[in-house]
Amino acid sequence: TNNANTWIRFNFKNKKINPSHYSIRSHTKSALSNHLRTWVIEGSNDDNSWSILDSRSNDTSLNDYLACNTFNIQPQNQFYQYIRLRQTGKNNYNRDYLGITSIEFFGRLI
Repeated sequence: TNNANTWIRFNFKNKKINPSHYSIRSHTKSALSNHLRTWVIEGSNDDNSWSILDSRSNDTSLNDYLACNTFNIQPQNQFYQYIRLRQTGKNNYNRDYLGITSIEFFGRLI
């Protein structure tokens, strides 16, 4: 949908992750389409209060057909059951659509 603060949440169920990196692959449209540009990665253990683990503003590295980039998360000692990608600004087409093909998290799992 074309709504501000659109997000996707990942529940690791009975596991928790201490993320160190994540990779995002853009969707199958050409440059200057609805590619992600401004977002945060957040972690939570109660699905209610969220901590910002990484934030990107006006990042154009995903603005192409199936572009892929890996992003670092600053080291921290917390493990999370939930990780959320939340779009915090307009995409490259100046809309609020959150469009990606895939996301992958790296780090320690317990």
